[in-house]
Amino acid sequence: MASTIAENENILLRTWLPEDASFFYELNADPDVMRYTGDPPFASVEDASNFMAAYRDFDLYGCGRWIIIQKSSGEAIGWCGIKYHPVEKEYDLGFRLLKKNWNQGWASEAANLCLHYASGVMALRVLTAKAVDKNLASIRVLEKCGFIYLTTKPEGDFNWCHFIKTF
Repeated sequence: MASTIAENENILLRTWLPEDASFFYELNADPDVMRYTGDPPFASVEDASNFMAAYRDFDLYGCGRWIIIQKSSGEAIGWCGIKYHPVEKEYDLGFRLLKKNWNQGWASEAANLCLHYASGVMALRVLTAKAVDKNLASIRVLEKCGFIYLTTKPEGDFNWCHFIKTF
């Protein structure tokens, strides 16, 4: 059974269900969605299911990437959440939406729900985020949510803009 993490009048963030594997596969199969992630696509729904089964962030750190559900349709439209990076000892905000849901404000709504969760439930004082320098839409979402630009660093195939949000 999925747990609702946060919600507003339009969307809710919830934990994953086994049947979400096909959604994750669809999301990560779109080259436009994956263009600036640095992540490989899932080769199959089974690969997505295996990834989900191995994902332990919820249990280990009390946070993770949550499914975004549009309340009016009941459909999954993307994911958004907080990820802990143990090496850096920091939490970051991330989001990814199906292409048909871009430029409609859903990423900003979901990100703001995560910010309230981070500052309230998790009592975090700092949250980081990063976006590829060419991903202007994601950069705009972060700025709209009050993140402050820190620096740009080359990492792998991309130049990543690093942001910080304090509470």
